[in-house]
Parts: sequence; structure tokens; C-alpha cells
Amino acid sequence: MDTYHIRGGYSLNGEVVLSGAKNSVLPIFAASVVTGSQSNITNCPEISDAEKMRDILRMLGCSVTGEGNDIFVDSSQISNHTINEELMSSMRSSVFLAGGILTRCGIAEIGKPGGCKIGKRPIDIHIETLKALGAEVEEKEERLILKTRGLRGNTVNLPFPSVGATENAMIAASRAEGETVINNAAREPEIIDLQNFLNKCGAKIKGAGSSSIAIKGVKEMVPAKYEIIPDRIEGGTFLCMAAATRGEIFIRNAIPEHIETILQALESIGCKIKTKGTGVWLKDCKNIRGTCKVITSPFPGFPTDMQPQITAMIAGMGIAGTIRERIFENRFGYVKELNKMGAGIEICGKNAIISKGNSLVGNNLFAEDLRGGAALVTAALAAEGESSVCGVQYIKRGYCRLDEKLRLLGADIEEDDGERA
Repeated sequence: MDTYHIRGGYSLNGEVVLSGAKNSVLPIFAASVVTGSQSNITNCPEISDAEKMRDILRMLGCSVTGEGNDIFVDSSQISNHTINEELMSSMRSSVFLAGGILTRCGIAEIGKPGGCKIGKRPIDIHIETLKALGAEVEEKEERLILKTRGLRGNTVNLPFPSVGATENAMIAASRAEGETVINNAAREPEIIDLQNFLNKCGAKIKGAGSSSIAIKGVKEMVPAKYEIIPDRIEGGTFLCMAAATRGEIFIRNAIPEHIETILQALESIGCKIKTKGTGVWLKDCKNIRGTCKVITSPFPGFPTDMQPQITAMIAGMGIAGTIRERIFENRFGYVKELNKMGAGIEICGKNAIISKGNSLVGNNLFAEDLRGGAALVTAALAAEGESSVCGVQYIKRGYCRLDEKLRLLGADIEEDDGERA
């Protein structure tokens, strides 16, 4: 098992450039299926989830070429409507493909998706959304078979603003007959990114970023080149890591409005932040005061994907904090590892209570999910002494060359296979 070895106590200073957004590239890869043409997707993050999604596209019969962050996907010759169990179980985001495959093939066969162990994330809302557009669904053992003689536009009323279900509906409706309106839609920046990609391919979608999205189905789409937005969660993670180590960093390509609630949380405890047109500058974290209070909620609220990192930051700073998790019921799994370091965090229902005055000491840590793994790295950077963080494979699902970027900022971090010389 790959491991990060981190010697804490070094402040992070310097400049970092964010990779493309994980939560954009996966649905955009999925949307490339519905276009039936070639898409040139640039600024793709070199992360394991993106690699797995490309593997799934190849399995479906798509041609996937290119290197690094410049990828070409040609879905004109799609020949398979089934996603095998191994790939489906390894990555939850593969469910995004259901709408595109159904539109192109008239049938889609998928297994139950996997992913991080952060709580229940049922795909029922995805299936109900596709049923509203005309899909017929059959459950066979551990697989779902979706069929249609042609999707038709409809009004889709989501029970809550699910990002994935919003994206699946957008992809499927983009070539459905007639008009579709998605009510109570998710409003995340990645939703806007998906709309912009599909529209560049010839779709007619408007309203992304609001709670109501209108889609006029089109018969054909065209080849397009599209650049993925910077990863706001990666940006927030670097800000938390720098703040935890009392450093100063400039994130050159961060989009301030995408991370506004993260910046507000940092400023509430005395961090000084300056935003520029080209990025965000964390200037000073030396005069920290008060208690950091965070409640996760759908965008534009504080992102649940940043909850573990800011909890680790608060613990690393030795200040008090209250974190309330309102999205997932099991996203505090990493806390037991922080407490091994002396964090003194108490879980009370949906709340994590961080007491003031504790100091973190290095320990052997085990990541169980993507963002929890990033939290452990954050804590290890701020801790006294050396830590090992096992389970790097989870971290690589969403962070591109994290150890390399941290070394450029002054961190003492190395990766190996767990057998140090």
C-alpha cells in the first residue's frame, strides 16, 4: 500500500496552480458519450478517477487518445451498452454514464456504483430522473437494465439538489425529444461547466447555476474543444494546509467566487486573504482568534468535500471549532485518526467539536476515503514529528501529484510503497 511519509512543522509558502476539477471532468467525460462526435477536453486532471472513466469509455467502444491533460474522446462508434461490475464498483461517478448510454443505444446496463465510504449515496434519484424522461427500468440481481424507445422531455422535480442526478438529467435531456425543465437543480460551478461543454457541442441548455435548468433537446451534436475549470476543492485544500502550517501561498488560477464560503471561514478566525483576478492569496495566518464554525450545505454553502480538511486545519492550529455535517451521515470516519495525533475531537451526532489548545503529534495514519485522506495529510503537515499516511490510492482519486506540489511549497513529504529503506 502506497504511503506518504511527512515530517511536520514546515510552513507552506509559495505559489501553486490548480489542476482541472475532478467534479467537472468526470461528468464531462460521461457527456462525451451523448455527443456522438469527437470532443477535445483540455485541463484534464491526471487523477486515478479520470483514468478509470477513460477506461470505461474505451470499454463502451469510444476512442480515447491524448496525453497528460489534453484528451480526445470520439464516441461516434460506441458499440457497448454495459459497464462491467469491476469498473462500476470502483467509482461511483460511473453512474453519470447511464443517461448518455441510454440516449445513444436505447439500453444501458449498469451495476451498483462504488466509491468512498462516506455514507449512503443511493442512485434511486438518478433512476427516477431517467424514468421521468421515458426510461423503463428492470432490476436483475445486482444490475440495473434501463431501456427506452426514445427519451422525451419532461419536468423533473428533484427531491433535493443532487449534483449527480442534475448532471445525469442534463446529459440525457440534451438529446431527448422536446423540452425538459429540471427543478430544484444543484447549483455547483461544475453544473455550469457541464452546461457550457454541452452547449459548445450544440446542446441548448440554460439556467445552470440556478435552481431551474431548461433544456431543448437536439437531434445532433458537433465536435468541440473545451477546457475544464480549476478544481475548487483542491484550492480549498491547499488553503487549509497553508493555514494549518501558518504559511502564505498564492493560488494563481483559483476562482474566488467558487470558494467564497471557504475564504469566509478562514477570514472568520483572522486569516488575511486577498483576491485578485488571477487567483487567491492567503497572506497571513499568525493572528488566529475565536472559534471556527462551519455547516456544510449544497452550493453556494460550505462544501461537504471540504469538511474533513477544515476540521484537520482547526485541530492543527490548536483552536476551537464546531463542524456540522448536513450532507453525508458518515463523513467523520477520519476523526479517529486525528484523535490518535492528539486532536481531541468529539463527535456528537452530526457535529464534530474541536477543543482548544491541543497539539498534534505525528502518528501512523490510515486513509479510508479521498477527502479524509487529504485531511490526514493536512494534520500531518501541521503536527510535531513524523507521520505516515497509508491509503494514498484514495488521495490520488482526486489530487494530481499532491506530494510534488507540496514539496514545491516547502513541505517535507515523500511517497513510497510502505517499505522504507
